[in-house]
Amino acid sequence: MKKQLLIATFLSTTIVLPSLSKDLWSSALPSDADLIESLRTNTTDPGKGIKVKVRLQDSHVKHIPSEKIYFPQTVFEGPSDFQFIYGDDSRAFYREDGNYTTKRLYTDRLVKADSASVYGALRYSSNLFQEDLRTLLRVNPGQEPLRQATYQYTHSTTTSPLIYYIKGEEMQNAYYTRFDYEGETYRMMVMGYYKDGPWKTIYTAQHPDILWHELGHSIVDAARPDLFNDTYQAGAFHEAWGDTNALYTALSIPSMRRKVIGDTRGDLHQENFIAHMAERFGASVLRQDNGLRDLDDDVRVSDVSKQVHDLSRVLSGVIYDINVSAYETYMKKFGGIATEVLGQTSSLLRQEWVHTLTQVDAAPSFTDIGRTFQANFGAEGSKDALGLPLQSIIAEEFAKKDIVLDETDDSWGWDQVEGVTWQSAHGGSVKMESNFARAVAYKASKSE
Repeated sequence: MKKQLLIATFLSTTIVLPSLSKDLWSSALPSDADLIESLRTNTTDPGKGIKVKVRLQDSHVKHIPSEKIYFPQTVFEGPSDFQFIYGDDSRAFYREDGNYTTKRLYTDRLVKADSASVYGALRYSSNLFQEDLRTLLRVNPGQEPLRQATYQYTHSTTTSPLIYYIKGEEMQNAYYTRFDYEGETYRMMVMGYYKDGPWKTIYTAQHPDILWHELGHSIVDAARPDLFNDTYQAGAFHEAWGDTNALYTALSIPSMRRKVIGDTRGDLHQENFIAHMAERFGASVLRQDNGLRDLDDDVRVSDVSKQVHDLSRVLSGVIYDINVSAYETYMKKFGGIATEVLGQTSSLLRQEWVHTLTQVDAAPSFTDIGRTFQANFGAEGSKDALGLPLQSIIAEEFAKKDIVLDETDDSWGWDQVEGVTWQSAHGGSVKMESNFARAVAYKASKSE
């Protein structure tokens, strides 16, 4: 069976870019109005749709209950919809009345409620991205890179829905993959599981941070498939985008903002669960309490090895620090209810981070990423920047990481990046062959 695989993992990444089935970049694009309509996140009438019990954090984070979230979506068994396909052989869940909140979520045990919870986590974060694109298209009419990325995203997610497995391979990992087979493109997300001692099994599907990280890879790949290549620059950006997708998804949820503000008394540079990625995974695999990665660990380029995943920590860390600085500056300058201010500032920064994704080239330097992000905000005090000096904040926080936003290149040579490359970091497996076969069989059954 010959196939090409494109894999982005939470811990490591392998990339072989398959050819696109259609030259989307040279074809005429729909109007802005049609693109905005294609991103609608309400696909059913009021009073219908589904209600899902969604796990918000893993069990290592205390006093964060699951949350019941309404989605105006039409779903079928899985849950699945036109962009997400449930891939597992068991635990598929369907409720005729649309109420997916009746079953209990457990720890270290996968049940039907997990299928619904994972779907809800993916659907929520994806809806957030789509609504950001809708806003950006309205504010920036006729902007070609934004229009192209939007069209590519809607084409990719509807012609090749993401097939997700909540119990994929036995491994201390999770990955997103895209591959071509016999002229068809498949997109797949596989959540791993592993033994932690003789009696306990840990499932990455029960870690929302990991789910949102992997979804981040899927989103970037759908909107910008040219960014999924074997350059170290694209690899570092992809990994950082996965972590920042988890960050921004968490900050968009009011109950998460209330808890992090309460836990830290408004000082987001204190240890906190928003900055810590995948706490339970980090505790079981690395035996550390601050997760697999800490977005607030203040690493600079000079502090990390010249390896893709290490370098990504610098970029995701600066995005975290920009959000904290914007929140603190707003509170000092204008005051307000802390949780609402954090929601307002992070929402604006998230939208322009999405905007930046659509604008950078296929091998973006950190300097180029920072300059692009900075240029998306209005002048100091303008309404576009919430009255904040966001351009200055962005420049200052990048500078703290050894990244100067001027016309010079990155201060380190990307040709000197070392360590495991994307191609060699993660290979296939027997279980992956099985997942691949199931994905192909599923798509074939739907086309009959």
